[in-house]
Amino acid sequence: MHQIAVSAFALAIIAFASGATAEPVSPFDVADESQLFVDKVLVRDADNVAFSLVPARKHPENPIVKADLPSEGWRIEIYGNVIYDAQEDLFKMWYLGEETEAFPYYGARYATSKDGIHWEKPMVGTVHSDKYEKHNVVQEEVLLPSVIKDDADPDPARRYKMICWMQKAHGYNTMISPDGLHWTRLSKEPICRGGDVITGYYDERRDLYVAFPKIGANVRGHNRRVFWLITSKDFETWTEPKLVFTPDLRDDASSLARIEQVRAILDVPDDPAVMRTEFYGIGAYPAESCTLAFVWVFTINNNARYGNQEGPGELQLAVSRDLEHWERPFRKPCVPRGCIGEWDCGFFCT
Repeated sequence: MHQIAVSAFALAIIAFASGATAEPVSPFDVADESQLFVDKVLVRDADNVAFSLVPARKHPENPIVKADLPSEGWRIEIYGNVIYDAQEDLFKMWYLGEETEAFPYYGARYATSKDGIHWEKPMVGTVHSDKYEKHNVVQEEVLLPSVIKDDADPDPARRYKMICWMQKAHGYNTMISPDGLHWTRLSKEPICRGGDVITGYYDERRDLYVAFPKIGANVRGHNRRVFWLITSKDFETWTEPKLVFTPDLRDDASSLARIEQVRAILDVPDDPAVMRTEFYGIGAYPAESCTLAFVWVFTINNNARYGNQEGPGELQLAVSRDLEHWERPFRKPCVPRGCIGEWDCGFFCT
């Protein structure tokens, strides 16, 4: 017999203390909505029930998108996002290539798919290039474009919105577009401090634009890659950053175990004084009663030859009910890392 009880405080409990307003004590009015049990916030007790994570199964055709255009360079990375356009019944992807001779400050490429697995790269490039007459680069000098299609905006010129890092402007910025191909910078200055990795989305439940910028902070003696929260009601005025994702002592304590899994591909020896865990990025989206996030866990074994750090990456699942307080209940990969020698055996992200 398996039983799960929803805790009483999740229901409409009313405070009748002297001077108190008649409002629910609980911040979680479950009402008639579906509830995810990724965390245990709503579970009072559970008998003979195991909360476990079943890792994702990778599609056998992976990698499903490869660098096969001269204008893409030697490799491509998602380092952007995919949306499903219900009006066009089409998946749309904005991604990064590394042809830095023609596009020295990088550039966002565009691809489409009917099923999310088989992708086409239409030659709809809107960026001028002396080297390539046809290509699919739709915006220069941007990394990590998080693109949102906003059908509610009455201005068709703002139908598509982008949160990104801009190389030459050197900061987190926003852009708008009527079609996802022709982009105009919206922000006059960076929307917050920090540097290089940012992801964002539109939260329909909260009617908020949400972004997670990387801003370094000192955590237990190391200046680490950690993530903050900023939000906006109008896509123009953003809140001050609030620190919401930091590695804890448990992350650091398990660093060596993760490093050992990729020992064969590391080319610098371990340095115990440097070894630690950081977060390289956050990909998030609303799901029923929660917001789910895929945390890019970066385990550092030493300083690398190129002035940064080296070590493996893995994706872990996080969950929140208010965007500020996050749990990672399972602390194991939600997408398996490839075996040594496979294309995804080192560092990968969402």
